[in-house]
Amino acid sequence: MNPITWSNDDHPPVIPCLDIDHSKASTAATCPQGNTSNDPIQILDLYRDEGADKIFLDIQNSWEDSATILPLVHRLSTGGGSLLVSVANGSARDDHDIDALLEAGAAAVSLSTTTVQAPELVARAVSRHGGERILAVANTLRNADRWEVYIRGGKTPTGIDLLTWTRRVCDLGVGAVLPNSLAREGDTTGGYDLPLTDAVTQRACVPVIASGGCGSPEDMVEVLSRTAASYALAHTIFHRGHYSVGEAITACARIGEDVRSA
Repeated sequence: MNPITWSNDDHPPVIPCLDIDHSKASTAATCPQGNTSNDPIQILDLYRDEGADKIFLDIQNSWEDSATILPLVHRLSTGGGSLLVSVANGSARDDHDIDALLEAGAAAVSLSTTTVQAPELVARAVSRHGGERILAVANTLRNADRWEVYIRGGKTPTGIDLLTWTRRVCDLGVGAVLPNSLAREGDTTGGYDLPLTDAVTQRACVPVIASGGCGSPEDMVEVLSRTAASYALAHTIFHRGHYSVGEAITACARIGEDVRSA
């Protein structure tokens, strides 16, 4: 596992995402020459070869499958780069779960449900491992005049305002935050939610990862140019072979470093 840094001065601002269920990609990825693969090692090697420095792994298994999850994370981490790992909708049952993921090779543990249900667990993880090893994620929907945080994979509303949540997790000392637009998740036609991303960047004191709605490298360029987001995450455009990670990195390289800095 390479040490993680959230400064992107020397790192591409593009983060590909891979969904994993029972040690395989949830759906087959389209690889070069039109081949398809459910092998997460093959898919991650492709993303790394194309220049990805950080990769988000959304492992959908429950923690009862830890005997499978932890060896998988270890195998996936040996290829280099930094793995941002979420398990069971961004949850952790206790300190041991977080410790075990980091020991297995995760560069950072992604926590979502736990940030709401057990913030003290987040605080202890930051104290033990450093804030850069913890990524806070909020699935969110616009309700009336605010964005509301949802947990359990976006299924359960919390009544918590996204900007209030942002300040809370920053106060806990996390290294970065990722607001994911549920309304745009999986939609490749509308681009990122710029007002949502912009609002979080104005409230957060740490780097922000834009998520939800990416349909092209130009969408990444737009969110990184028009907001203070440090990174842009995408899944579908890479997984289905619409664009390569390398194409996205090349497009984002046109943005001045003064725009992309955290």
